[in-house]
Amino acid sequence: MRSRKRSIWTNLFFSIMLSSLSGVVFIFLLNVLFSAVQFFVLNDIQFAWIFSWVSLVTGTFLSSYICGKYRRRNGLIEGAVCGAVIFAVVCTVSLAVVHHFPMLSKIFPALVSGASGGVFGVNSKRPRNFTDI
Repeated sequence: MRSRKRSIWTNLFFSIMLSSLSGVVFIFLLNVLFSAVQFFVLNDIQFAWIFSWVSLVTGTFLSSYICGKYRRRNGLIEGAVCGAVIFAVVCTVSLAVVHHFPMLSKIFPALVSGASGGVFGVNSKRPRNFTDI
């Protein structure tokens, strides 16, 4: 009988770190896109706070959706954990680069969008060719 390989998604720590890393990369790419829009199209930083909130919410939703889709359990809790990990990364980068702690009001949308993304991921269709032991 042929043995199956264990999936990385069976380990809770690695799955949350991998999905949070993908969310952080997505947030970075959205911030680059939005800053290009501000520089070339708007010529003003009036909407910078809206763009930062949108990138944070979509990045945490995407990362927890990925985690929920492949883990297939505890979507609400694991999605909120992904949101908290991403907020911790954002705080660390903000302290290192700008020497300023970001607003604590950003943690609530990160947790809510992370939890909702986890729930949507768990309740979505199972991925093809997914092996899980």
